[in-house]
This record gives sequence, C-alpha cells and structure tokens, in this order.
Amino acid sequence: MSDLFLRFREKICKDIDQPEEKRFLLTVSGGVDSMVMWDLFTHAGFDIEIAHVNFQLRGEDSDKDQQLVEEIADKRGHRLHVRTENTIEYARRRGISIEMAAREIRYNFFYELQEKYQLDYICTAHQLDDLLETFFIALYQKGNIFKLTSLRTLNE
Repeated sequence: MSDLFLRFREKICKDIDQPEEKRFLLTVSGGVDSMVMWDLFTHAGFDIEIAHVNFQLRGEDSDKDQQLVEEIADKRGHRLHVRTENTIEYARRRGISIEMAAREIRYNFFYELQEKYQLDYICTAHQLDDLLETFFIALYQKGNIFKLTSLRTLNE
C-alpha cells in the first residue's frame, strides 16, 4: 500500500470515531483533487456516495467532467447524485455574483443530499485556502458549523 493511502486511513481513523460505520458524501468535480479523494475513500472501503454539480460554466468541458464522474461511479458501483444548473441565469435571478451563485447551488445540493440520505459527513477536496471560506459560508447560512469537517493536513 502507498504511504499516502496509509496516512490517509490513519488520519480518518484518528479524526472520526469508527469511520467504518459512517456514511460519507464525496463532492467530486472531476478535477485532480477530488478524484484523488474519491480514490482514497474507495480503497479504504468506506461507505460513500458521490455528488457532482455541473454549473454549465465551461461549455463542453463541464459536460466532459460530468461524463467522467458518471463513468467512474458506474464502474465502481457508487451511487451518484448529479445536479445541472445554469449558474449564470441563477446568479442573474438572485442578483449575486456567479461565484456566490455556484456556492449556493453547491452547498444547498450537498445539504439536501445529506439530509435525504442520512449521510454523516460531506467531504470536499478543498485546498487549505478554501477551508476558511467554507467556515464563513456556514456561519452566514446559520448552519451548524459542527456538521462541517475537514481532514487536517496529513502532515500533522
């Protein structure tokens, strides 16, 4: 087994009590970070479902990302949830930036899935800079910040 996988599994077991009994929603964009996260959770054998949002912001490339995620979910036998949204139109209707619209679309979808399917954790492949943003979004939405979790860096 790879050193990365062993460190990942060790951190999960340290940070989450009995992870084998938990259900995880992995948010997968099709980019490298989220695909590596998916691979690690898959090889660890955890109970996972996959969520993908097609924001329709990059034309054919957005559709290709969705297709990739669909193909891998099918191959691995993971339940996949997809939301397709015209983000530009959503932003226009709400009078907000495209970036804020994408955040609203994304997090509303993830929280809906978490509640509907009784998932214990929502996992994103955020870079360190994204963690603070997620914290403030939860505060702004008056969400339960304790429902949000991140894995501390594997170097800890």
